[in-house]
Amino acid sequence: MATPVTYVNSKLDNVPYVKSPYDVYIGSLESQYQEMLADIRRQQDAEISRIESQYAAAIDELNRQRPQIEQRYEDTAQEAYIQNMLAKRDLPQQLAAQGMTGGLSESSQLALEAAYGNQANAARRDYDNNIYDLETQIGSVRSAQADAVAAAQSGYNDMLSSARNNYLSNLAQLQLQKQLYADEQKQYQDQLDWQQKQWDYQLEQDQIANDFAREQWEWQKNYNQQQADRDWQLAKQKNTYSGSSSGGSSSGSSYYDALLNAMYGGSGYNPGAGNGYSSGNSIPEPEWNTEKKKQSGKGGKSLSLPSMSLR
Repeated sequence: MATPVTYVNSKLDNVPYVKSPYDVYIGSLESQYQEMLADIRRQQDAEISRIESQYAAAIDELNRQRPQIEQRYEDTAQEAYIQNMLAKRDLPQQLAAQGMTGGLSESSQLALEAAYGNQANAARRDYDNNIYDLETQIGSVRSAQADAVAAAQSGYNDMLSSARNNYLSNLAQLQLQKQLYADEQKQYQDQLDWQQKQWDYQLEQDQIANDFAREQWEWQKNYNQQQADRDWQLAKQKNTYSGSSSGGSSSGSSYYDALLNAMYGGSGYNPGAGNGYSSGNSIPEPEWNTEKKKQSGKGGKSLSLPSMSLR
């Protein structure tokens, strides 16, 4: 897979700045991690909502039994009451038909009351037992719901923990690679800086050498000019002296002409040339070839020394 590269415009020099690929990777990793966390939380919320809805439906189904239990209790209690009242109403006639009076009548009434109380208590006991069973079932459903929710949360917490561990592991690796990359970049930049310093130093030395060579050449040129002028003046004076002493003889002049021809390559001395030599023997100016000093390229290539040639 190709390495992603992000370009950021620099306000300083308007040169695109190449963002580190590791910064791009870290940003992408962080984005993926956050998306994964959000997806896991969405799944967790949906699962818990499903569990709660499922158990809420079961609890609603149980709660719908409550009115039936209450209605059954009320019906049973009302029936016992009606039977008790009817028995009390019919009791005197029944006792009279049997010829029972006095204490037997009172005992029969107490028996009716006791029977009614037993029926009412039995109805209440059945109601309480039914309500207790119902509440027990609802409690069991709620407990099962809590266990299901806890299990779902535990599972998703494991998923969150695993995602975070993977993220931190990948982040640590990228941070290490980023640091190694930064170290390599620093070493490379240090090497470039060192080469630049060497290049600047060599250019400075080249300039010093050129200046020194030029000064030497100017000194030599002036010295040669002075020597030539002195020799010419001596020769002129000698020729004048020889001519006057020899009565116009040219032997002295011929001697010094031969000497000058030997000194200046046979073309003779010509002070009118400006530098004391004839046009064929003037001191050439050296070629200051600074282009040859330039480095053909950086990145490990050697620097060339300054060159000066005489034509």
